[in-house]
Amino acid sequence: MDAPDDRTTPRPAVAGVACAVVGVVGLHLVTPSGRTGDLTYLAGVLVAVAIAWVGVLRHPAGRGVPLLVATAVSVSVTGDVLERCVAGWAGLGVGEWSAAVAYFIGYLFLGAALLQVLTPPGSRRRLVRVDALLEAATIVTVAVLLVWTASTTAAFEATGLSVAEGALQVSTPVADLTLLAFAARAVVVRRGRSATGWLLTGATGTWLLTSLAIVAGGAPDRLDTGWLLGMLLLAAAALPRDAAAASMARVGRPAVRRRHTARMLLAILPAAVPPVAHLVTHHDQRALYVPYLGMGVLLLITLLRVGRLLASEDAAHAELARSHEYLQALADNSVDAILVVDERLDIVFSSSGVQEYLGPSPRRGLPAWAEAAGLRLHDGLEDALARTVAAPDAIVQEEFLLVPEHEKPRWILARFVNLLHDPAVRGIVISLSDSTERKEMELELGRARDAALAGSRAKSTFLATMSHEIRTPLNGVLGLTELMLTTRLDGQQGRYAEGIRVAGEALLQVINDILDFSKIEAGRLELEEVDLDVARLLDETARMVAGPAQEKGLALVVRCSPEVPPGLRGDAVRLRQVLLNLTSNAIKFTRTGEVVLSAQLERAPVADVASVRFEVADTGIGIDPAQREHLFDAFTQADSTTTRRFGGTGLGLAISRQLVTAMGGAIGVEPRSGPGSRFWVVVPLPVRAGQPQAHLALADAWRGQSALVVDDSESSRTALVEQLTRWGVEVDLASSGDEALVRLHQAAAAGAPYRLALLDLSMPGINGLDLAAMIEDAPELAGTATILLTSDTDVLPTASLPAGLAARLVKPVRPHALVEAIADLPNGPSGTPAPEPAPEPRGARLLVVEDSEINQLVAIGILEHLGYQVEVAADGLAALEALRTQSFDAVLMDCLMPVMDGYQATAEIRRLELGGRGLPIIAMTASAVAGDRERCLAAGMDDYITKPVTSGSLETVLAHWLRSPSTAGSAEVSAEG
Repeated sequence: MDAPDDRTTPRPAVAGVACAVVGVVGLHLVTPSGRTGDLTYLAGVLVAVAIAWVGVLRHPAGRGVPLLVATAVSVSVTGDVLERCVAGWAGLGVGEWSAAVAYFIGYLFLGAALLQVLTPPGSRRRLVRVDALLEAATIVTVAVLLVWTASTTAAFEATGLSVAEGALQVSTPVADLTLLAFAARAVVVRRGRSATGWLLTGATGTWLLTSLAIVAGGAPDRLDTGWLLGMLLLAAAALPRDAAAASMARVGRPAVRRRHTARMLLAILPAAVPPVAHLVTHHDQRALYVPYLGMGVLLLITLLRVGRLLASEDAAHAELARSHEYLQALADNSVDAILVVDERLDIVFSSSGVQEYLGPSPRRGLPAWAEAAGLRLHDGLEDALARTVAAPDAIVQEEFLLVPEHEKPRWILARFVNLLHDPAVRGIVISLSDSTERKEMELELGRARDAALAGSRAKSTFLATMSHEIRTPLNGVLGLTELMLTTRLDGQQGRYAEGIRVAGEALLQVINDILDFSKIEAGRLELEEVDLDVARLLDETARMVAGPAQEKGLALVVRCSPEVPPGLRGDAVRLRQVLLNLTSNAIKFTRTGEVVLSAQLERAPVADVASVRFEVADTGIGIDPAQREHLFDAFTQADSTTTRRFGGTGLGLAISRQLVTAMGGAIGVEPRSGPGSRFWVVVPLPVRAGQPQAHLALADAWRGQSALVVDDSESSRTALVEQLTRWGVEVDLASSGDEALVRLHQAAAAGAPYRLALLDLSMPGINGLDLAAMIEDAPELAGTATILLTSDTDVLPTASLPAGLAARLVKPVRPHALVEAIADLPNGPSGTPAPEPAPEPRGARLLVVEDSEINQLVAIGILEHLGYQVEVAADGLAALEALRTQSFDAVLMDCLMPVMDGYQATAEIRRLELGGRGLPIIAMTASAVAGDRERCLAAGMDDYITKPVTSGSLETVLAHWLRSPSTAGSAEVSAEG
């Protein structure tokens, strides 16, 4: 229906129209017949035309219904003119049929006006509905039945009318009744319950009564007044209605019972028309009264039952409306915006929050709506919906960037749940939430992470560069100092040179600590898992700190429990670094007494993983309990005076804790029962599948044999007992030379002399050297082999040792050294001679490739001191030329050099060897950061040592590669290729 207009008809005008209607109708009633009656009738209908078009002009905002009404009035008046003037006055037959056509067209326009009153706004495309069709069919059927009953005799049994004329006469009341029914239906509808609806109902009702009266045989002249009155009422319906009344009509709600009654009457009463019509036409037949009375009772019962059904239907609709409102309120007040789409992606439900993201809701599918809102979908929405359809009940999440046309872009987090299979939903539920803040935070964190990674890479590059630049000159300082100490110096010069060496080594340790700490802090620490032997690991650690311990007169004891499996896997380098740090600290902070490095099982292996506990115990200054909590923090020592007294960066323990934590272990400190402290490390180490078979022959040969350990140190005795019993040797102990002689003679007298005696050199009373001489001089002890244990290799010259002494070992006695010494005994239990020792690799020719003249000088001095012949090349290209013209046993290759670096030179050497790989190439570089060793090995080098180099490190690596059978002999690079 058209929107109401504020231009309502003024009351004086309404009064004038009413007076005109009354006057015209009264005038026609006075002179209803003849030409005067025709003129008064035509004057009245022309007034109706004028009233209708005035109404149209006063509806500028919406003229749909008034325009249709005015057109209907105008066309009908045209029919009146044709019927009265052309057919009646002129006597032309064509006028009557033309008038009938005009009346029919007028009915069509009036029916269109009624349909527009009945049709709600926005639903013009859905005029044809099942209920509307049923109502129309009912109305037409009832109209035909009523008119047929009332006019059959008059229209078809009259002798003066043809069939066509009778049908035409019957059609008029049928059409009037049909229009009346539609008008009444419009009044029932709320939007039709206005002045327009009532006037249309009055007009069509007046026409119907007039048509029925004419069909029944009434006087046409006087009955024309009904046509005239209906036309005037119809024209009045086009006038603007009062706005207040219209408003009241819109907001007024009829009672539920009245609405039910109207609906029942419209549904049930039409069924009563046929029997009532039959009863009227056959009223003289009394036998029909009883059946029709029963039919009336049944009709009343039917009305009551239908009323209850309608009430239940209304209650169900009300409950459904309340549920919908409840659901809508929940969705509208939800934090997330919610919408539901069907399988065609048409939106079937949406909360008010959806408009905040996608704008006003149009009547179209989700993809078009989202694109119109500025959502950059690409394939994201389609992919998310496809995944949602493929996974019922699963939650699919996707983020989209919303880019409105004139607003700031923002991110939307969408969650999809497929409930198409759920009869209660039958749709895909989508929730939308604003994730802009979180997304921007993620992007900011990503940028910060990238900046941090860039900073970390720059830091790593800086550390690598500084490591190389510092180690290169430091190699010259320490190398030349070591060479200086091998020359003839007076006392003061020796002290100066030794001071330079100590300070240089301290500086090197500081550099190493800072580099390790920086690598760990930057997360660039990489652990490897290789085969390791705990006993050998303890040997190597003890050998590296034996010198400082001997200088301070400390007893360094190494103990490895026989329960520790010999075949384990782990990062031997990092584990050695931790043990070396703890042992070096123990020696540094201990003035007198001993330092014990030990290993035992924390618990039995579980799932092929052994938990090994390492301990470093000392008799030093100890640690205040208040300081233990912060002892493993970076740059922290026990107190502020520690750095001044003992030096150090305070990074060693922090690095150790981080390394142990990275290996999945733990580290701590606890007090000892006496002076000093005990540091412990527990790490899980996988057990190797196949345990090594080394020393099995020795264990078989010595199982059940007897040995005597003579040492005044209880820790040393315990360590040796653990090592010997590991191979099944029966061990006795003596704490002095006198006690040892007694035990030796008692065993010989009993016929079971000791097969081996381990003698400590420094003991009160009879020392180890004198005891060895006594054993050699006693004939009954001739079957006892003796090994002397000393604290320094330079204490006794070899020429002063007794001739019968089998071997000399330096304390702490390393298990592998003890194994080798026992295996080399000339008169072992098996009677087999000991194998010849490998020849010393002295006199071998070495090529040193180094661009620094100072480092060349250091390398030449150390290598010549070790007995090697040395040639020098200043860069890789010179090295290739030297290899083409001379033969060398090994190459010591610097990595960073001008002209051609060590990586390129090594690659070229390997290429020229044609895959033979016969020449050992050992990297000798100042680079010491993660990845440098791997890069050297990948280039074709065989081993890797870092600067500053020492005579010990060079001697060890060269002895390994020059003794290897696969590399024995000199190598020369072919000039071809």
